[in-house]
Amino acid sequence: PRRKEVNMGSAGNVNVLLSVCFAMCGICLAMLYQLHLSHDSTLKTFKTVADMHMQTSQPMLTAVGQARDAAAAASKDAAAAVLAVKDSTTAYTTSFEHLASSMEKVAAGMKPATAVRKSSLPASGEGTSDELIDSFEECYNQAVASIDWPDFSDEDKDVQLHEHGEGFRRSVSESRAISKCGGFATQSGLAKKTLSSLFSDWKSQLQGGDDVKVLVYTPEKTAGLGNRLQGLLSSFMMAFVTDRVLLVKWGAHDDTEKLGSNEESSMVSLDKLFDVPFVWDAEDSSFASDYPAGQRALQGGKVTYNFNGHANRGHGGDGGDYGKLLCDNLGEKSETHMDVQGYDFFGPLIQANQQYHDQITRTFGHNPFAMLFDNLFPPAQPVRDIIKGWKSIFSEHYVIGLQIRVLGKRVLPKDEHWLYRAALWLETRAVRSQSLPVLFYVATDTPACFERAKKVLGPDRVRSASLEKNALNRNSESGLQYGVVDMTLLGEADELVICPESTYGGVAVGRAGKTSWHLTKNPEDLEADQHNLIAPAGDSPCSYGWQFAQYAKCYNKNMMPPQRMNQNDDMCRTY
Repeated sequence: PRRKEVNMGSAGNVNVLLSVCFAMCGICLAMLYQLHLSHDSTLKTFKTVADMHMQTSQPMLTAVGQARDAAAAASKDAAAAVLAVKDSTTAYTTSFEHLASSMEKVAAGMKPATAVRKSSLPASGEGTSDELIDSFEECYNQAVASIDWPDFSDEDKDVQLHEHGEGFRRSVSESRAISKCGGFATQSGLAKKTLSSLFSDWKSQLQGGDDVKVLVYTPEKTAGLGNRLQGLLSSFMMAFVTDRVLLVKWGAHDDTEKLGSNEESSMVSLDKLFDVPFVWDAEDSSFASDYPAGQRALQGGKVTYNFNGHANRGHGGDGGDYGKLLCDNLGEKSETHMDVQGYDFFGPLIQANQQYHDQITRTFGHNPFAMLFDNLFPPAQPVRDIIKGWKSIFSEHYVIGLQIRVLGKRVLPKDEHWLYRAALWLETRAVRSQSLPVLFYVATDTPACFERAKKVLGPDRVRSASLEKNALNRNSESGLQYGVVDMTLLGEADELVICPESTYGGVAVGRAGKTSWHLTKNPEDLEADQHNLIAPAGDSPCSYGWQFAQYAKCYNKNMMPPQRMNQNDDMCRTY
């Protein structure tokens, strides 16, 4: 704003500099907006331009430095800022003109030095001493028990925290205890150590243990990779709390009906995709001879659970098998063979079961998916080699991941242009807050979609590991390995937009433990102002089980896990 009187003492000089500083923010944002359509790199070069200007205009040193730091967060009207600076003083007109000239030179071809992103989280257990890991469990138990929860007064009750009761208090206490006892890295170290010991014990039991009980996971034949992985991870949680050895009947894959094609897709062996750290294959030809105790358990009495969402319809009175998962003591089952079928992510209901909640949360955290995925499914060597080649590309860009499902019944081609609009909106946010060039990483099920994305978003700014190698093939080992590559790289993106009701995208989110954006199911309704284009989603796959478990005898809303925030009733649809 214009100052009518200026004290030319030191205080007055500071006020003038501050006034000019904020005005420059507006001018620079206006210039950048005018230039961004003709030269994308200009949007990332404000810091470089300001540095150039500071070198040749020493009196502006302080003001330009402050303007540079504040530019990304500035939300003032740019036009008003321009008018304000013209009206306030003419003392720095020459400096402004020099700055504009410098920016035009940058737009003509000068490029700033590329920043390199640092890793935000340590690897599991990295930098954590054995002493901290060994003491975590005791520290956690003591901390949860000792945290003093305050009583809310009548004046506080308008925030309705009291309605969540003990479930809310427990979640807060657990989170505070994890932080107090070493945080994420220490708990990750505990999980890794626990699992290493567990897998060794499982192998010994299968070879010659007495009274061995097994849990065998069998995915539905039409289940794709994402469905199978989330079902297997959930089955591990079930085996963990019931003291059973986890085995898998991975089987073939047939999505002929689902994709409306005459082509039958294969599903390669799990160990072609991941370095599975435990004995898992119950269908291996040598299993019976190598693991006789495990074979006896397979031939013993059997109890079956089905966690295909549709299989539990019609059980409105008790929630079907999901209700049993939420309420029952599953460890009391005497049968040696527990058969688990399905494709859903039913793990959250196991964690919500009051008999198992503490055991899972203490070892694997509130959201076990990312920690367990990291330990259960480390990529196989060929997959790691491909991912390694993309690390430098990701580190030099601000990456917006786009998962675009076109085939099947869930997402239709007409939705695509809405997803591109969402991507461009995320780009406008990115260029205001950081200096890295934007890259769009696309994972899709059809080459034509990849080509359309390049036309809309720019051919040099759209990348895809699988499409660039022509490896989009669900019938081959290499094609499915590239499917794991795409899933992993999507999770490494800075922002991620996934299609509604797509498990592949949900697992990519859950593997990284990051929040994401969901394209709304019917985005064309946006034109009728019925909802937003994209909606924030949780940091793990959705679970169809909640829509059935709410009818279980023990259900109450306090069981809802934190990751259910911003989700609808079944966590699997965004409207």
